[in-house]
Amino acid sequence: HGYCVAWGLVGEMFVSVAEAGLSTEVLRHVTVFVREHYGRPQIECRDYDALLEIMSHDKKNSDRRLSMTLLSDVGKPVIDAHPEPEVFREALDFIMNGN
Repeated sequence: HGYCVAWGLVGEMFVSVAEAGLSTEVLRHVTVFVREHYGRPQIECRDYDALLEIMSHDKKNSDRRLSMTLLSDVGKPVIDAHPEPEVFREALDFIMNGN
């Protein structure tokens, strides 16, 4: 469970950079920490559709859109954001490739 939470944070921060203006430096620091302490997740591109399907069942979603809280900066949340599915795919690419 901890691995999923850690890599989920990296994904959420990637989306925060793309959608809310979070600094890439913050993303880099968190990514390095998670990679050093948790290794790399075992996902492949063929897993993306299944992962997005699982995410679609989260209780925070509304109006058939994925909902999440992003960060515009450390300690500055952006509540109820609705990124497009393609941004999640880009986040999964980032998690998988690490860059």
